[in-house]
Amino acid sequence: LPPQQFRLQRPHNLYQSTWEGRKIIDIPVADILRHGWTYECTDESTAKALDNADQQYKMLQKLEQALRVERIEGGSAILLGVSDYKADPSKPLNVSDIGKGDLQFLHVIPRNRISVQNICNDPFDPCYGSPLLYTINGQTVHRSRLIIFDGNPLLSGVDNYSINNTNDGFGFGKLDCLHDDIIQARGTRQA
Repeated sequence: LPPQQFRLQRPHNLYQSTWEGRKIIDIPVADILRHGWTYECTDESTAKALDNADQQYKMLQKLEQALRVERIEGGSAILLGVSDYKADPSKPLNVSDIGKGDLQFLHVIPRNRISVQNICNDPFDPCYGSPLLYTINGQTVHRSRLIIFDGNPLLSGVDNYSINNTNDGFGFGKLDCLHDDIIQARGTRQA
Protein backbone atom coordinates (compact mmCIF):
# COMPACT_ATOMS: atom_id res chain seq x y z
CA LEU A 1 0.00 0.00 0.00
CA PRO A 2 1.16 3.59 -0.60
CA PRO A 3 2.10 5.41 2.66
CA GLN A 4 -1.05 7.57 2.67
CA GLN A 5 -3.30 4.55 2.09
CA PHE A 6 -1.50 2.60 4.83
CA ARG A 7 -1.92 5.52 7.25
CA LEU A 8 -5.67 5.59 6.56
CA GLN A 9 -6.04 1.79 6.76
CA ARG A 10 -4.73 1.56 10.35
CA PRO A 11 -7.58 3.57 11.93
CA HIS A 12 -10.15 1.64 9.88
CA ASN A 13 -8.69 -1.60 11.21
CA LEU A 14 -8.83 -0.30 14.80
CA TYR A 15 -12.42 0.87 14.35
CA GLN A 16 -13.53 -2.44 12.91
CA SER A 17 -11.65 -4.72 15.29
CA THR A 18 -11.64 -3.00 18.72
CA TRP A 19 -14.39 -1.83 21.03
CA GLU A 20 -12.13 1.04 22.13
CA GLY A 21 -11.82 2.30 18.57
CA ARG A 22 -15.57 2.16 17.99
CA LYS A 23 -16.33 4.01 21.23
CA ILE A 24 -13.79 6.76 20.47
CA ILE A 25 -15.43 7.35 17.08
CA ASP A 26 -19.11 6.62 17.74
CA ILE A 27 -19.88 8.10 21.17
CA PRO A 28 -19.10 11.78 20.40
CA VAL A 29 -21.01 11.62 17.11
CA ALA A 30 -24.01 9.95 18.72
CA ASP A 31 -23.92 12.51 21.52
CA ILE A 32 -23.85 15.46 19.10
CA LEU A 33 -26.78 14.15 17.05
CA ARG A 34 -28.75 12.55 19.89
CA HIS A 35 -31.66 14.99 19.67
CA GLY A 36 -31.59 15.42 15.90
CA TRP A 37 -32.91 18.81 14.87
CA THR A 38 -36.17 20.62 14.51
CA TYR A 39 -37.28 23.38 12.19
CA GLU A 40 -38.67 26.56 13.65
CA CYS A 41 -40.47 28.40 10.89
CA THR A 42 -43.27 30.91 10.97
CA ASP A 43 -44.92 28.97 8.17
CA GLU A 44 -45.98 25.41 9.11
CA SER A 45 -45.87 24.27 5.46
CA THR A 46 -42.19 25.30 5.20
CA ALA A 47 -41.32 23.35 8.34
CA LYS A 48 -43.16 20.30 6.97
CA ALA A 49 -41.41 20.59 3.60
CA LEU A 50 -38.01 20.78 5.33
CA ASP A 51 -38.87 17.77 7.47
CA ASN A 52 -39.96 15.81 4.37
CA ALA A 53 -36.72 16.71 2.58
CA ASP A 54 -34.77 15.66 5.67
CA GLN A 55 -36.42 12.24 5.56
CA GLN A 56 -36.20 11.88 1.77
CA TYR A 57 -32.48 12.58 1.60
CA LYS A 58 -31.67 10.99 4.99
CA MET A 59 -29.82 14.16 5.98
CA LEU A 60 -29.29 13.20 9.61
CA GLN A 61 -27.88 9.78 8.65
CA LYS A 62 -25.59 11.36 6.04
CA LEU A 63 -24.32 13.87 8.59
CA GLU A 64 -23.69 11.09 11.10
CA GLN A 65 -21.80 9.06 8.49
CA ALA A 66 -19.70 12.07 7.42
CA LEU A 67 -18.79 12.87 11.04
CA ARG A 68 -17.75 9.27 11.72
CA VAL A 69 -15.63 9.12 8.58
CA GLU A 70 -14.06 12.47 9.52
CA ARG A 71 -13.15 11.13 12.97
CA ILE A 72 -11.68 7.94 11.50
CA GLU A 73 -9.83 9.35 8.49
CA GLY A 74 -9.30 12.99 9.48
CA GLY A 75 -11.69 14.34 6.87
CA SER A 76 -14.72 13.73 4.68
CA ALA A 77 -17.25 15.62 2.57
CA ILE A 78 -20.90 15.56 1.62
CA LEU A 79 -21.45 16.01 -2.11
CA LEU A 80 -24.60 17.97 -2.95
CA GLY A 81 -26.11 16.40 -6.05
CA VAL A 82 -27.97 19.40 -7.46
CA SER A 83 -29.45 18.71 -10.91
CA ASP A 84 -27.12 21.12 -12.75
CA TYR A 85 -24.12 18.88 -11.87
CA LYS A 86 -24.70 17.01 -15.13
CA ALA A 87 -23.67 20.10 -17.10
CA ASP A 88 -20.38 20.84 -15.32
CA PRO A 89 -19.73 20.09 -11.61
CA SER A 90 -16.53 22.15 -11.74
CA LYS A 91 -18.63 25.32 -12.01
CA PRO A 92 -19.78 27.08 -8.81
CA LEU A 93 -23.19 26.19 -7.51
CA ASN A 94 -25.55 29.15 -7.79
CA VAL A 95 -27.83 28.78 -4.76
CA SER A 96 -30.37 31.29 -6.10
CA ASP A 97 -30.97 29.03 -9.12
CA ILE A 98 -31.83 25.97 -7.02
CA GLY A 99 -35.53 25.21 -7.12
CA LYS A 100 -37.87 22.59 -5.78
CA GLY A 101 -36.75 19.12 -6.83
CA ASP A 102 -33.25 20.22 -7.92
CA LEU A 103 -31.47 18.43 -5.07
CA GLN A 104 -31.24 14.84 -6.24
CA PHE A 105 -28.88 13.22 -3.74
CA LEU A 106 -26.36 13.62 -0.94
CA HIS A 107 -23.24 11.41 -1.00
CA VAL A 108 -20.72 11.03 1.80
CA ILE A 109 -17.23 11.04 0.30
CA PRO A 110 -14.38 9.68 2.42
CA ARG A 111 -11.12 11.58 2.57
CA ASN A 112 -9.23 8.95 0.59
CA ARG A 113 -11.42 9.70 -2.46
CA ILE A 114 -10.88 13.48 -2.34
CA SER A 115 -7.87 15.44 -3.48
CA VAL A 116 -7.28 19.15 -3.84
CA GLN A 117 -6.95 20.21 -7.46
CA ASN A 118 -6.76 24.01 -7.25
CA ILE A 119 -6.51 26.52 -4.40
CA CYS A 120 -7.22 30.22 -4.12
CA ASN A 121 -3.91 32.10 -4.11
CA ASP A 122 -5.39 35.61 -4.12
CA PRO A 123 -4.75 37.10 -0.64
CA PHE A 124 -7.61 39.58 -1.14
CA ASP A 125 -10.18 36.87 -1.82
CA PRO A 126 -12.24 35.77 1.23
CA CYS A 127 -11.45 32.16 0.28
CA TYR A 128 -7.67 32.68 0.26
CA GLY A 129 -5.82 29.52 1.17
CA SER A 130 -8.84 27.28 0.64
CA PRO A 131 -9.38 24.84 -2.19
CA LEU A 132 -11.47 26.03 -5.12
CA LEU A 133 -11.61 22.71 -6.92
CA TYR A 134 -11.41 19.13 -5.69
CA THR A 135 -11.02 15.89 -7.57
CA ILE A 136 -13.32 13.06 -6.53
CA ASN A 137 -12.72 9.76 -8.31
CA GLY A 138 -11.25 11.64 -11.28
CA GLN A 139 -14.13 14.15 -11.52
CA THR A 140 -13.46 17.86 -10.91
CA VAL A 141 -15.91 19.34 -8.39
CA HIS A 142 -16.25 22.97 -7.26
CA ARG A 143 -16.05 23.53 -3.50
CA SER A 144 -19.52 25.09 -3.42
CA ARG A 145 -20.95 21.64 -4.18
CA LEU A 146 -19.34 20.12 -1.11
CA ILE A 147 -19.80 20.34 2.64
CA ILE A 148 -16.25 19.76 3.86
CA PHE A 149 -15.40 18.17 7.20
CA ASP A 150 -11.68 18.91 7.37
CA GLY A 151 -10.74 17.12 10.60
CA ASN A 152 -9.25 20.31 12.09
CA PRO A 153 -5.90 20.32 10.30
CA LEU A 154 -2.93 21.54 12.31
CA LEU A 155 -2.05 24.03 9.58
CA SER A 156 -4.29 25.82 7.17
CA GLY A 157 -3.61 28.04 4.23
CA VAL A 158 -2.01 27.81 0.84
CA ASP A 159 1.04 25.84 1.95
CA ASN A 160 -1.07 23.07 3.46
CA TYR A 161 -2.58 22.10 0.09
CA SER A 162 0.30 20.49 -1.65
CA ILE A 163 0.65 17.26 -3.56
CA ASN A 164 3.65 16.48 -1.35
CA ASN A 165 1.71 17.13 1.86
CA THR A 166 0.20 13.88 3.15
CA ASN A 167 -2.57 15.78 4.94
CA ASP A 168 -3.71 17.52 1.75
CA GLY A 169 -5.66 20.08 3.76
CA PHE A 170 -7.23 17.57 6.12
CA GLY A 171 -6.42 16.74 9.72
CA PHE A 172 -5.58 13.49 11.42
CA GLY A 173 -8.09 10.89 12.52
CA LYS A 174 -8.86 10.49 16.21
CA LEU A 175 -7.38 6.98 16.27
CA ASP A 176 -4.03 7.95 14.71
CA CYS A 177 -2.43 9.05 17.97
CA LEU A 178 -4.09 6.27 19.98
CA HIS A 179 -3.10 3.34 17.78
CA ASP A 180 -0.13 2.18 19.84
CA ASP A 181 -1.95 2.67 23.17
CA ILE A 182 -4.94 0.60 22.05
CA ILE A 183 -2.71 -2.18 20.72
CA GLN A 184 -0.68 -2.23 23.96
CA ALA A 185 -3.82 -2.26 26.13
CA ARG A 186 -5.20 -5.18 24.13
CA GLY A 187 -1.90 -7.02 24.43
CA THR A 188 -1.81 -6.46 28.19
CA ARG A 189 -5.37 -7.80 28.58
CA GLN A 190 -4.52 -10.85 26.50
CA ALA A 191 -1.38 -11.56 28.55
